[in-house]
Amino acid sequence: MRLGVIGTGGIARRHVESLAGEPLEFVFLATSAEKAETFAREFGGQGFSDLDAFVRDGRPDAVIIAIPPHRHGVIEDRLIADGIPFLIEKPLSADRMMAETVADRLANANLVVAVGYHWRALDTLPVVRAALAGRKPRLISGRFHVGLPRASWWSRQQQSGGQFNEQACHLVDLARHTAGEATMLYATGTAFPRIDNPTADVLPVAAAVLRFQDGALGVFSAVNILTRPGPVELEIVAEGIDIRISLAETTISDAAGVTRHVTRANPYRTQNLAFLAAAACGNRHGVFCTYEDALATHRLCQDITASALAAGG
Repeated sequence: MRLGVIGTGGIARRHVESLAGEPLEFVFLATSAEKAETFAREFGGQGFSDLDAFVRDGRPDAVIIAIPPHRHGVIEDRLIADGIPFLIEKPLSADRMMAETVADRLANANLVVAVGYHWRALDTLPVVRAALAGRKPRLISGRFHVGLPRASWWSRQQQSGGQFNEQACHLVDLARHTAGEATMLYATGTAFPRIDNPTADVLPVAAAVLRFQDGALGVFSAVNILTRPGPVELEIVAEGIDIRISLAETTISDAAGVTRHVTRANPYRTQNLAFLAAAACGNRHGVFCTYEDALATHRLCQDITASALAAGG
């Protein structure tokens, strides 16, 4: 399979490295020939800086899109028009409109499309489902507490969409995946002069309260002002049990005691292999997260962001 990779940043690298050892030929598309050729030299394959040449001469069988949120639209249009399956990194876009537009175009296309919510591919989730069997979640809380990412686009609200849109969406999505649909009850944020980046206009602190379909309350917070990483985890509380999920491990505390389940498999690799297998056989539902499903997460995070900006911006 010829796998196209659009973007040459850290997430694109993570995707490519996760597929080490697989029988793939890579073709890369970047904003400059130098960036594309650097990846091609390191991982093998061809590099392009023009979308038309990438599709025409690179001839990708499937594509992974790992670009900043504000650059979405043109690339998806071209891949949909040419019938090329793709996996798009979250978030779907920096705003609501572009994601809705792409979703409308995909509605009439019989195309395998996945979204990179790789937390869904954690090998500890079967343990979580087993622990919750017969129990309803009562409180779901998510904490995405980190420092300000170095990428220049990330600190600009119009380019990243803010932290709930770009990072904490992972936790909102996993909560939806585990507990069902949710609506926003309230969200707020606070803005203040930043020492780390005076020109940043994303909210440095934001929080939201959600209500899930079976009545569970959701409390989520997003922080990007730390100098050392804080907690990035989803906590699910049901009667008699507390479950904490992170990328590294899942901890379950119940009447039997506390058990730790360490993540063994790389969720990027698991997610990507599922996408490639689905693309090879045309199985639209063989992916961990479809575009339609991710759109529900995107809408919810856009609601949170709009309310938080109105309250604290």
